[in-house]
Amino acid sequence: MSLDERKKSILKAVIDDYITTAEPVGSKLLVSKYRFNVSPATIRNEMADLEELGYLEQPHTSAGRIPSDKGYREYVDSLLRVEQLSEEEEEKIRLIMRDSLDELTGLIRKASNILSEKTGYVSLALSPQLNRSHLQQIKMLMIEPGRALVVVVLSAGVVKDRLVRIPDVLDASQLMQIAAAIEEGLSGMTLDDITLVTVATAARNTRLPDNLLNQVMYEAYVAIKQADNLELYMDGRHKLLSYP
Repeated sequence: MSLDERKKSILKAVIDDYITTAEPVGSKLLVSKYRFNVSPATIRNEMADLEELGYLEQPHTSAGRIPSDKGYREYVDSLLRVEQLSEEEEEKIRLIMRDSLDELTGLIRKASNILSEKTGYVSLALSPQLNRSHLQQIKMLMIEPGRALVVVVLSAGVVKDRLVRIPDVLDASQLMQIAAAIEEGLSGMTLDDITLVTVATAARNTRLPDNLLNQVMYEAYVAIKQADNLELYMDGRHKLLSYP
């Protein structure tokens, strides 16, 4: 059943008020605060209808109403008004985002930050699935004997890095040789198509002994596969303190 305009207005007012106060909303408050040109009794009847339809809930018989999950969904889908940004605001966002367009992770982080600042709420952003992205580069940088940094660059503009253990006897030139062989053998392949076997086949083109290759091959494979891990970005946690 679709809602008529009065019910939509009442549902929106209930949700707007509940978001601000976290308190059940009554009919008298709606009439006085949101200037409905009907009596509190009429508002009560409409709220009872919305409750029967599943859009509102009543936590206690003597309390007002609060939104249900269905009510929130209707609010997001149909009632929430999205204000148009001014030209000044659009230009400001473009300037902030401009330096991140070549790196997806930075772009998502900045977008989440801007969303939080503009709305005054906590913002959440989820990284896209990258399993069909292509490997562009893989670099292995010696940090110290026994430890290296693996850097994976994907066609989607994502750069991921992972600190790994490597054999203590492996030197920096051998590490770079292994990385170059893996990159040459796998560059252009999708993450879905890269397996431990394909990594090992490419790495063994270096002709280095297995006691040097095995751990490095495995760590390279894990780093490539973990580049597809979903990441959740959250911004504006401190804003939670501003709400009841």
